[in-house]
Amino acid sequence: MSGVIVGVSSPKGRSRRAILRMSGPRALEIAARVAGFQPVNPGAFESIPAALAEAGLPGGLPARLYVMRGPGSYTREDVVELHIAGSPFLLRRVLARLVDAGARPAGPGEFTRRAFENGRIDLLQAEAVMRVVRARAEAELRAAAGCLAGESSRRLGRLREGIVELLSLIEAALDFADEEEPAALDPGDVRRRLENLAAEAAAIAKSAGPMNISGAVRVALVGPVNAGKSSLLNRIAGAPRALVDAEPGTTRDPVEATVRLDGMELAIRDTAGMGGASGRIELDAVAKSLAEAAAADLAVVVLDGSRALSEQTASLASIPSPWMLAINKSDLPAAFDERIAVEELSRRAGTPPLAASRVSALHGENVGRLMEEIRRAVVGGSVDRSEEAAMFSERQRSLAGEAASALGAALRLAESGAGEEIISFEARTALDALGRLGGRGAAEDVLDRIFERFCIGK
Repeated sequence: MSGVIVGVSSPKGRSRRAILRMSGPRALEIAARVAGFQPVNPGAFESIPAALAEAGLPGGLPARLYVMRGPGSYTREDVVELHIAGSPFLLRRVLARLVDAGARPAGPGEFTRRAFENGRIDLLQAEAVMRVVRARAEAELRAAAGCLAGESSRRLGRLREGIVELLSLIEAALDFADEEEPAALDPGDVRRRLENLAAEAAAIAKSAGPMNISGAVRVALVGPVNAGKSSLLNRIAGAPRALVDAEPGTTRDPVEATVRLDGMELAIRDTAGMGGASGRIELDAVAKSLAEAAAADLAVVVLDGSRALSEQTASLASIPSPWMLAINKSDLPAAFDERIAVEELSRRAGTPPLAASRVSALHGENVGRLMEEIRRAVVGGSVDRSEEAAMFSERQRSLAGEAASALGAALRLAESGAGEEIISFEARTALDALGRLGGRGAAEDVLDRIFERFCIGK
């Protein structure tokens, strides 16, 4: 990981301008050998962290040189960017000259890896770099940018500080246990601290999963059989994505449609209808529906407004939160009052719906209103995805869960009156997991797997 690395940091193909990036102690020297340049401000390369120079490539082609001196640069090394005309042939030619002059081709994500290894960013922020690059929606970009700015790292840092403070109190009590007047350790204080730490760790672990690769807001359509969930999905998607039939149980495997709404990406899933299942396949389909609803950011409970409420609510095993109610088939005579449905389902869910409306998937009535309610819920924060989006990789989920589990175990031990040594062991396990989450002591093969997903010039 030493020496000067060089890579193309602009998109492939022809463009008005292409960028070659170098990082390392001799980056400026190598750039000078390939492109003669004159600083716009003589002496600026020595006196300020970043400077601009006019350069000339072999053959008289113009170029611009941007110099960022370490440790103020992204990698904390001298970084040089050579901006040239965006010809793929010219780019390959200049890249070859830079390599001949002493640089070596950068590996995937090697610039960001140097930033991590040189202490510019932690591993959470490093992983956020790729998520910024891959963002496909405004909300996803904001969440990734927040993680890159250190929001998740600061939250984990506060949790680590709380654990370290607790451990220091326990260690002090253990160190002076043989003294005539040992250091006082209030068991109630230990329990209160662990309650707060375990609650925060559990919140972080919950926000870390399930993993959402696409970054889309996940909306699950759930409800009894033949409520019209498939028809509603097709209406929202504007195309026949799900099979619609009068026979109950048509949908067995979840069917997804991705739609864009005001800069957001929604992954809407039609799930198997609940109730009426008798065979193994039908029961498996219902189990999938429950799992889909639990993993979704928002559940939309779809009822058939023309059928008796009691026969439909009886089939709903559970209602995840947050949720909305869509009473379908508003084009048919209503069989129950909307307020009664809201009261009944609210008791089952333990929370009221974010919105409730009558819709007609067949004719499109109020479907636009339902989508607007979904948008408001996400934008207004009722569907909170900020932390979930900030921590989404399998590595992060696993370590966050490990820390939460260890602190939960420590709390249970404290409540049972266990000795401080055992409580301290669990707290240290949590501390170790949080350290690895931020990159402390991360194994080389783990780092390799993370950074190999990056682009060459990042």
